[in-house]
Amino acid sequence: MQVYELKVTLNYIKPPIWRTFQVTGDITLARLHKILQIVMGWEDYHLYEFRAGKQRYGVLTTDGGYAGDEKVQGTKKVKLSEVLRLVGQKITYIYDFGDDWQHIIEVVKIVTGVTEFKSFLCTGGQRACPPEDCGSYPGYMELVEELKLPADQHDSNLMEWLEEGYDPEFYDIAEVNRRLRRLKV
Repeated sequence: MQVYELKVTLNYIKPPIWRTFQVTGDITLARLHKILQIVMGWEDYHLYEFRAGKQRYGVLTTDGGYAGDEKVQGTKKVKLSEVLRLVGQKITYIYDFGDDWQHIIEVVKIVTGVTEFKSFLCTGGQRACPPEDCGSYPGYMELVEELKLPADQHDSNLMEWLEEGYDPEFYDIAEVNRRLRRLKV
């Protein structure tokens, strides 16, 4: 069995929001999506797509069409090891076609000949994921600036739907790994 260490970085955000995590090469892209949702902190409310060069992988509808603009290959039968084969290779993961959150996934390491793999594992990360539906990159950056102000000066429209206690600098790797352990390998 192959174990991949991957790094995912949310594009266009400074300082970066990133995660490193370990998965097996035989997982499907659909399964990788579920793992990315957990390690990043998204809520899985929206459609997604992977892009590897000119090839696109996404969610197929019941009639075999694509739930986006173009026809693409489905994610339920394509394995990670078929798309990412080499250390340093990258693909793009897009989540939420409205907010267009673009993530770069890079292969950090591939270990072959692993005989036992008990759980997916997040090995590192920095900063909290943006809240769902916050208005993409500009909305998120506005929200981060708003949170720097004293609470009595916050724009109530920006803050009314924000989870209480949201801290853009905090990433709870222990909670992420608890959630990952619930997934069957």
